Amino acid sequence: MLLVLAGCGGGSGSNSPSLVTPPVADDPLAAYAWHLNNTGPTQTVSAIDNSDAVAGIDAHVASVHLGGAGLTGKGIRIAVVDSGLEIGHEDVSPNVLAGMSFNFLNNSSDPSPSRTRADSNLADHGTAVAGVAAAKGWNNLGSRGLAPNASLQGFAPLELVNGVAEGLSFGAHADLVTAVSGTDLVLANTFGSRADLVDIFNYSAGADYASPKTDPTAPDPRTISAHYGTTALRAGKGAIYFQAAGNEFLGSREAFLQDGSTMLVRCAGAYAQDGILERFSNSAAGYSCLDTNYEIQGQPYFMKVAAIAANGRVAPYSSAGASNWVTGFGGESGTDKPAIVAPDDSGCDLGQNNVANQASLVARYAAAALKLVADLFGQSKLDPHCNYTGTMNGTSAAAPSLSGIAALMLEANPALSWLDVKYILAKTARQVDSGIAHGAQAVTYLPVGASQPLVLSDPWVTNQGGFHFQPRYGFGLADAAAAVAMAKTYAPPSGRRAAPLTANLSGASSASNLAPSAGNVAVITQDATFPAGVSGPIQVDLTLTNTTGRALNPGTLQFELLNTLTGERSILLPAYGAWYVGGKTDQILANGRQQFRFFTNAFYGDSLTGTWTLQIMLVDGPANESSTFNTSTLTGVTLTSYSI
Repeated sequence: MLLVLAGCGGGSGSNSPSLVTPPVADDPLAAYAWHLNNTGPTQTVSAIDNSDAVAGIDAHVASVHLGGAGLTGKGIRIAVVDSGLEIGHEDVSPNVLAGMSFNFLNNSSDPSPSRTRADSNLADHGTAVAGVAAAKGWNNLGSRGLAPNASLQGFAPLELVNGVAEGLSFGAHADLVTAVSGTDLVLANTFGSRADLVDIFNYSAGADYASPKTDPTAPDPRTISAHYGTTALRAGKGAIYFQAAGNEFLGSREAFLQDGSTMLVRCAGAYAQDGILERFSNSAAGYSCLDTNYEIQGQPYFMKVAAIAANGRVAPYSSAGASNWVTGFGGESGTDKPAIVAPDDSGCDLGQNNVANQASLVARYAAAALKLVADLFGQSKLDPHCNYTGTMNGTSAAAPSLSGIAALMLEANPALSWLDVKYILAKTARQVDSGIAHGAQAVTYLPVGASQPLVLSDPWVTNQGGFHFQPRYGFGLADAAAAVAMAKTYAPPSGRRAAPLTANLSGASSASNLAPSAGNVAVITQDATFPAGVSGPIQVDLTLTNTTGRALNPGTLQFELLNTLTGERSILLPAYGAWYVGGKTDQILANGRQQFRFFTNAFYGDSLTGTWTLQIMLVDGPANESSTFNTSTLTGVTLTSYSI
C-alpha cells in the first residue's frame, strides 16, 4: 500500500570492478527479477542476501510469454489509480495510451510525477506499479512487466482521488454524469470516457483503521463505482479490480480513529506495554496487527492481493484477513532481501535510485553494497541513467503482478467475465507455506483465567467446494501458466447466479460463557439458513448494542462465522488487533450501538445448505459476562452470499 512503501536504491558508478553482465541480452534487468523467474539462492537479485530463495516461487510466466511470441497482454487496458504515472519513462511509454490518462491536479492527460506532487525527489509509486504490471518487454531496456504488451492508463494523484474523482477513476463515468451537477459535472465531462474501455483497474493503496468505522454500511464511491464497473464495463462482462491487501501486518504509521484523527499503531509494543504480550503464542509474531476486514470499501468486487517473498513465505508486512483473495509478488526490502525490479523516476537525481541513496547504501553496507549497487543500479552499464529500482516492494507490487496476470488471461480468452477471472485465480492458485499457523507457528491468545488458548488465525483449510484458503494468502499464490491454461478452456461453474442470496435468521440468538478453561469469554450466537445455492464471498452485517453497563474496547471482540453442516469456520475478525490499541480511545460506550460489516472468502464454492452460525466473543471481560453481553446485545444480523 502507498502509505507504507519502503526501500531505496542507487548506483555506485560504471567503473565498479564487480560489474556483472546478465545472462540475457534483452531486457537486461529481467535476469534479476525473481518474480519472473526464480532460480533459487544462486540467482543474482536486487539485494545482498538471496540465500533463502526457493526456485520456482515466481509467476510461472515464461511459458506464457514464450520470449514475446506468446501471450503478453496485447489489447488489454490496465488503469493504474495511484500517485502518478511517468508517461515518458523509456520502459513504460510504449504501452501508455496517448491522451487516456488523467491528472486531477490540473485536469490534464499527463499524470507524470513532477506534475502530481510538490517534491519530485520522492520516488513515484504509480510508475513502479505500472511497470510491475506492464513495463515494455523485449526492448533491451530495464526489466519487463507481467503483461509486457498491455496498454496503460494512469489516474492520479491519490490524495485527490476521492468522491467524484474516485468514481471516475474506477470506471463509473457514465453512471456519474447523470447524477452530478456544478463543478462535479464539469470534472466528469472533462474526464470523459477515459475509463470506459478499461479492462483492469489496479489500486495499490488504501486506508488503515484503529477502530470500527462509524457506519460501514454507508455507500462509498469505490464500492459504487466497482459495482457499476462489474456490471456495465467490458460490454457487460465486467471490469476486473485489484487492491493491495496492505502492509500492516506489524502495524501502521497512520491508522484512523472515528473522528478522523490518526495514531501510530504497533501491536506487539502495545501488548508489551500492557503486560499481555506473553499471552500470545510466538510473542504475537504470527499475528496480523491490522486486518483486511478493517477496510471493506470496494468489497466484494475488488480482489485483495497479499504479497509473497522470494523464499516462498508470505512477506513479513503483508496483512492477513478473511477478505484476502490471492497472493502476488511483493518481496522484501530490496537491500538485505530481494524486492521487485521496476521502473523508477527517470534520472539519477530522482526517485529511489538516485545518487543520494547510492551514497547512503555504500555508507551503510560498505563492500557488500558494491554488489548491490554496481551489478544492478546507479550509473552502471545496465542502468546508466538510473531509471530503475530494485526496491519496489509491498502489496503495492503484488497487486499489479495480478493485474498483469489477469491481462494475460483476458488476452487468452476475451469472453471471460469478472467473475470468471476471480474463479480461475482462486482455482489455480498454489498452496504454499503449508506449515503456517501450525505447531510453532500457531497464532493464539490465552485469555485471563484460561488454561486453553483462543485461536486467532486458522491454518490452511480445504473447504467443501475444493478451494484451499488461509487468511494470509487467500486462495494461494498466483500461477500465470495455470490461470492462462484454464482460461483457454474455461466453462463457468455450476451454481452461478445473477443475484446474491440473503440468509434467513433461524431461531433466537443465544448467550453463554465458554468453559472455565477458556477464561473469561462471553459468547453470543445467531443461526441463519440460506436458500439453496453455491456460496461466493459472504458479507456479514450486524449491530451490537453495548448492554454491559461499561465501556467496551472493540478490540476485545472476536467475530466468527461457522458452517455447522461441514464444521468449517472463518475468523471474520480476531480479537486483539489494532482495534484493541485504538479502542482505548474509541470505545463503544455503555448503551452505545456499533454497526459492523465483514467479508469472508473462506466458504467460496461451498453449498449453502445447512445452518450457518455467527459467533461473537467478548474476551477478558468480567466472569459470567453473558448475563449482560446477551441476546439483547446483538441485532440486525444479515448474511449475504454473492455469486461464485
